[in-house]
Amino acid sequence: KSDIEHKMLYYYRTMMTRYFEDKAVIPFGQLVEVRFEDFEKEPLKGIDHIYKQLDLEMDDTTRSKVKAYVEQYKDYAKNVHEVPAHLKERIEREWGFGFEALGYGMDQSTYIKT
Repeated sequence: KSDIEHKMLYYYRTMMTRYFEDKAVIPFGQLVEVRFEDFEKEPLKGIDHIYKQLDLEMDDTTRSKVKAYVEQYKDYAKNVHEVPAHLKERIEREWGFGFEALGYGMDQSTYIKT
């Protein structure tokens, strides 16, 4: 189990470090960041935002397909996982830079359900 935890922490840290480095060289208008909580609450609004930010057109056929897809999952309930205190402390220590850069405070419970 601790090997899996170590790998999980390592890969997220590595991936996010690289993302923040690469993000700086992506031309304006070619990257959209969306808060998961916002997208989860209003997925259609989130998709409209993404299309607008990327200067893409959404025709009526696509919009209706997206709406039908979102409607399929309207009653979906996320799993809730217990996170041991020692692991939560490691997550805060090793991933904190990513949470802070993305506007999530370490005191927020939205990133981890315990």
